[in-house]
Amino acid sequence: MKEIIWLSDIHLNLLPNNGVATFVEIIKKRSSDAIWISGDIAEADSVVDFLSIMESEFKQPINFVLGNHDYYLGFFNEVRSKIRKLCSESGRLCWLNDSDVVEVTNEVGLIGHDSWADGRFGDYKNSELLLNDYFVIWDFNLFVRKVASGKQSFPGRIKNILSHFTSTEAKQSRLLKMQTLAEEAVQHLEKHLSDALKKYKQVFFLTHVPPFREACWHQGKISDDKGLPHFSCKLVGDTLIHIMKQHPNRHLTVLCGHTHYQAEAKILDNLQVFAAQAEYGIPELQKIFKL
Repeated sequence: MKEIIWLSDIHLNLLPNNGVATFVEIIKKRSSDAIWISGDIAEADSVVDFLSIMESEFKQPINFVLGNHDYYLGFFNEVRSKIRKLCSESGRLCWLNDSDVVEVTNEVGLIGHDSWADGRFGDYKNSELLLNDYFVIWDFNLFVRKVASGKQSFPGRIKNILSHFTSTEAKQSRLLKMQTLAEEAVQHLEKHLSDALKKYKQVFFLTHVPPFREACWHQGKISDDKGLPHFSCKLVGDTLIHIMKQHPNRHLTVLCGHTHYQAEAKILDNLQVFAAQAEYGIPELQKIFKL
């Protein structure tokens, strides 16, 4: 029997000076065999530091994926390079994007990928929602950095940025980037999930973005058509359903976060998903799995 702690959306950079130490002590009181984190650990300038702290404090393996906040004020490639370097020098940190199947027990395996919202659920075309992601993850549009460093007055800069970000061209550019990131997750699944299911009776898939409408909740109900495009990944969900239908005698559990609203859904007889409840500044232990 192994005990696994699942964490998600812990946003350690938002804690006061003693907050991280307090949270670490709460986790250390559990004699777990591994820690799984489904993204939003910190932000681009601090995620490596907080992962290093956890590695130094915890003796068990830490398997994780990154969330959208982990890229804030950074570029995807720069953050990923730092994470790869950290994990290559570590004996316990494992970024699942770069990992094959992780054996948990002789009957249980773990795979994972950050994933990303892909705009395919809901009504992306008519959604006017603008996430912070689109302003503070530089890959989505370098225009923000250019305007922010310009000589316009502050109100002028804000007006210029908002005008740009509501344009059809910018909206389509964001969608293309979102779907490219989602496709990376699908490629990872196609490479590793079937192999995992051949070897293990039960597989866990750790990810950040809910891959099913049923797991994407907001204010006590499934997110509406304006929110769904930005908080769920249909492409990953469709891939999971397709693969699990080919393995009716195996079971897959999906663990995700991102929305900060708790959800649980049975998608197929052999496919279920849990989404994490979270609140900024109050990290918590989501679940303990005994496997």
